[in-house]
Amino acid sequence: MSDKTPELIWYIGALVLVGSALLARPLKFGQFVRYSLAWIAIFMAAYGVFLFRDDLSGAWNRARADLGGAPEAGVDGKTILVRRDADGHFWVNAGVNGIATRFLIDSGASTTSIPRALAQRSGVTDRESGFPVLIETANGTTTMKRATIDRLTVGGLSVANHPVMIGDALGETGVLGMNFLSALRSWKVEGATLVLEP
Repeated sequence: MSDKTPELIWYIGALVLVGSALLARPLKFGQFVRYSLAWIAIFMAAYGVFLFRDDLSGAWNRARADLGGAPEAGVDGKTILVRRDADGHFWVNAGVNGIATRFLIDSGASTTSIPRALAQRSGVTDRESGFPVLIETANGTTTMKRATIDRLTVGGLSVANHPVMIGDALGETGVLGMNFLSALRSWKVEGATLVLEP
């Protein structure tokens, strides 16, 4: 069975439900078109929320923090310079709740991710009440769980309450994604050096 099968079944079920509702009573052609367009708009809006759920979640967390409802991830420390590795990527030594590890910095990843083994060693637990998140990787679709790192240190930077995904999509490699980079005042690449400003 394909990884896409559950998603396909959900879409077919939704279409059957809407189709049966539209065909349950006779409608004039104009009414049928209006109802169909309304349902299409509803599904498109729901799909948009699903696609951008991480961005919306980040915006919601920032709003809650501004209103005093929840702590926002905070960054402090000194500017750090990261030299490009021989493999063409930027790697940093970091600490996850005091446990030393190595991260790949990837601006193409929306959210920081850590492998399950590191999560267990560092005491990072997933949100059991949260739904698994489907992630597309080069090796196909996999699921990950949301969590929060109490203290993430990267060189001279220290990040509090940093949202992450837990899973083994990238083996034992941790990835610092855009939610880490966007928490900084700025970041830029100058030649073969990545400059991170807290």
